[in-house]
Amino acid sequence: MPSLKDKIALVTGSTSGIGKGIASHFLSLGASVVVHGPDLASASAAAAAMRSGSREVDAVAGDLRNVESCRAIMTAIV
Repeated sequence: MPSLKDKIALVTGSTSGIGKGIASHFLSLGASVVVHGPDLASASAAAAAMRSGSREVDAVAGDLRNVESCRAIMTAIV
């Protein structure tokens, strides 16, 4: 897999399970990762558990069924 250095990966549903594994894998490839979950507490906890070295891990929360929530998530990332 190519390097993801200088890339930002938003991984939805990444507070646990497969999503968390995908986010961790993207981190290992050099990406900055944004952990997403339905609530900020769980997203922040998952992000804190993944932080290592100088790679950036942020957390966002929101309902992906809601357009305004999706816009807010993208605004927070970019």
